[in-house]
Amino acid sequence: MPAGDIIKLTNHQTWTVPAGIYKIRATIVGAGGGGGGGGASNYSATGGGGGGGYVTQVDNLVVTPGQQFAVSIGSGGSQGGSGTGGGRGGTTTFGAYSAEGGYGGSGGDASVNKSYGGNGGSGGGAGANPPQAINAGAGGTNGGPGGSSGEKLRGTGQGTTTIGPDGVYYGAGGGGGGGENYGQTAGAGGTFGGGNGGTGTSSGTHAGRPGTPNTGGGGGGGSCAYGDGYGGLGGSGVVVIQLLNNPPNTPTNLSPGNTTIGSPEIVTTLTPTFGWTYSDPDGHAQGGYQAVFYKASDNTVVHDTGQISSGSSSFKIASGILQPDTVYYWKVSTKDVNNDWSPFSSVEYFKTTKAPVPTQTAPLGAVGTPGGASLTPTLTWDYFDADAHAQKSFQVRIKNTGGTVVHDSGVVTSANKSYTVPANSLTAGTTYYWEIQVTDSTDMSSGFIGSQYFITNYPPPALIPVRPVHTVRTITKPIFEATIGNDVENDNQHFVIQLADDEAFTTNVQERDTKTAVTGWEIKAESGNYVAMPASGAPSTYEGGSVKIKWQTDLVEGKTYYWRMAAIDGATNTRGPYHEVRSIRVGNILQFQAKDPVTTSAPAERIVLTVQSIIANDGTVPASLKVEVSNNALDASPTWEDVTSKVNTGNYHNFTNKAKTAANWAVSYRVTIEANDSLGPIEVQGLGISFD
Repeated sequence: MPAGDIIKLTNHQTWTVPAGIYKIRATIVGAGGGGGGGGASNYSATGGGGGGGYVTQVDNLVVTPGQQFAVSIGSGGSQGGSGTGGGRGGTTTFGAYSAEGGYGGSGGDASVNKSYGGNGGSGGGAGANPPQAINAGAGGTNGGPGGSSGEKLRGTGQGTTTIGPDGVYYGAGGGGGGGENYGQTAGAGGTFGGGNGGTGTSSGTHAGRPGTPNTGGGGGGGSCAYGDGYGGLGGSGVVVIQLLNNPPNTPTNLSPGNTTIGSPEIVTTLTPTFGWTYSDPDGHAQGGYQAVFYKASDNTVVHDTGQISSGSSSFKIASGILQPDTVYYWKVSTKDVNNDWSPFSSVEYFKTTKAPVPTQTAPLGAVGTPGGASLTPTLTWDYFDADAHAQKSFQVRIKNTGGTVVHDSGVVTSANKSYTVPANSLTAGTTYYWEIQVTDSTDMSSGFIGSQYFITNYPPPALIPVRPVHTVRTITKPIFEATIGNDVENDNQHFVIQLADDEAFTTNVQERDTKTAVTGWEIKAESGNYVAMPASGAPSTYEGGSVKIKWQTDLVEGKTYYWRMAAIDGATNTRGPYHEVRSIRVGNILQFQAKDPVTTSAPAERIVLTVQSIIANDGTVPASLKVEVSNNALDASPTWEDVTSKVNTGNYHNFTNKAKTAANWAVSYRVTIEANDSLGPIEVQGLGISFD
C-alpha cells in the first residue's frame, strides 16, 4: 500500500504493517456510552446522551514492515431503560495503545427533574427539563462538552481534537432526550456519530438514537412519559490508521564543492556534472530533485532547476550559465517516490578555471577601415591558456555589418589556429566581421570574442598564355609567358606558375610564385620592355602587358610537362583562376648523322658539305644549326670537327685529325639543330657531301 492510504480496523484482529511503511498515524477510538432512558412520568427529566468514546491520537509512530499489532475494538455502551442510565462503552486497543469508552448518560429522575449527559471523548448532551420548559442539550463534537439543559448537567469532553486522518469527528457525544409535557425538543447527536435524543411528542420516536457503529459515538437519551423512551446504544469503537512516509534525508556528498568559500573546489569546465548522495529512512527510491546555483560575489541565483522528477542523483548544467574564473555555490533537495521532500543540503562552493584566450591575427580591421581578404580567406589566431591547457576545438562565425551570421564553421575539433572559409560562402566587395571561440582540453570555452572587419576583394582575372604554345618542344630551361589582366581594384598583382606530370596537377607539382621569390621573373608594360619583377608585385600600369619566367632548373629531357599560370591579388593574396592547361615536351634538339660511315684506305684530308634547310630565327634565343664531320668515324670515340661556318659559306674544310684507333679510316657527318626559343618552321630539305 502506498503512503497516505487510510485503513479502518473495525473488528478484532492482528494488523500487519505493509511493506515499505516505516511510520504511521493511529487514531484509536473507544466505544460510545449508551444513552440514558427517560423518566416514566410527564414531569420526569428525559435521559441524557451518552458520552462519545475517548480518542487516543498516536502521531508518527515508527514501525517496520511486517510488524504486527493486536487490535481489539470496544463495544458500544448498553442503552438505558426507563429512568435508568446507559452503560459505558468498551475500550479499544491497538498494540500497547488504548482508548477507553465514553460514559453512559443518566436516566430521567422524576424526583429532581433533571439528567446529565455522560462524559467521554466528546460530552453527551443533558436531557430536557420539562417543568422548566428547557430543551435538551446536543451532543458534543471534537472533544468538546455536550449541551446543557439549564442545569449545566452536560457531559464533559476530553478537550483535545478527535478528528481522524479521514476528517471524521470521532467519539461524538449523544444528544439528550426531549420532554413530553411541554414539547421540549430533543438534543441532536454530535457530528459524525452521536445519536439523536428521543423525541418528546406522542407521534415521535421516543427512544434515543444509537451512536453510529465504529465511530465511538454516544447513544441519544430517551424521552419521558413513555415506556419506550429508552436510551440509544453506544457506537462501537474503531482504529483508523494512516500510512505515513518519512521524507528523504538531507542530501550529502555534494560534488563538486567545498564547504568554505575560501577554498572552493576547482572545476575545469563550464558544463560540469553535479552529484550528490541520496538516502531515505524508509528505503524509498529518489523521485526527484531541485538544485539551485548562486554566484558567490552577490548571492544572486544564476540557475534553478525547479522541481525535476528524476531518479538520477546527478545533473549536468547547460552551457551559457556559468562564467570562467568565478566562484559559485550550490545546494540540492531531493524527494522520494511519495513526493515528500528533504531539507536542502548545506551549500558547497566551487570555482571555474580561467578561459582560454584567442587573439585574432588576420584579417584585421575596423568597420571603417576593414582589412582585405579573398572570397575564401584563411582566418588565423593565436591561442593562450593560463592553465596550459591545449586547444581542443574552435568555432568561427562570420557576420555581415548588420550582425546576421552568413557563415558558421560549427565546432571544429582541431588544435589548428587557422580556418579557411569555403567557397561560395562570401560575396565579393562586401564588408564582414568575424568572431572566434576556442575550447581547451577541459571543455572550458572562451566564448565568442573579437569583431575584426574585412572586405572581400575581386580576384584578378585569368592570365592569357602566350608561350610556349600547346604541345611544343622546349629546351630544358624554357621561358613561360602570359598577358596580364585588369584587376578591378587596381591592386598590385603577383604571379604563380605550376608544372606537373599530369593534366590534373596531382603528381609532382612544381610551383613558383613572385611572392616567395622573383628570380627569373620579368614584366613589361603593353608598349614597354621587360624589367625585373618588383618584390611588391606588378603595378596596375602593367595591366595588358606581359609577365614571363625563365625556369631556373633543368627539366627532364624527353618528358612531357603540363603548365598553367595565375595572378595573385597583392592586397588579399587571392589567387585568380588559372588559364587553360598547356603541355610542353622538353628536349628541342634534333640530331642525325650518316647511318653508315664511308670507309677509306687513308685519312680524308678535306671535305665539303651542303645542307639545304630552313632555320627559324624568332625568339629571344633563335634556333641554331650545327654541322660536324669526322674522318675516324669507326673509332669508339670519333673526333668530330665543327664545319658549320664552312657549310654556311660553301667552303672546304681541312681535317685536322691524323689519328685513329679502329682498323680502318672512315668519313661521316653529324647535324644538330636546337630549336631554343624559336617557334617558326625548322626544316632540313637535303644534304650533299664530297671529300678527298
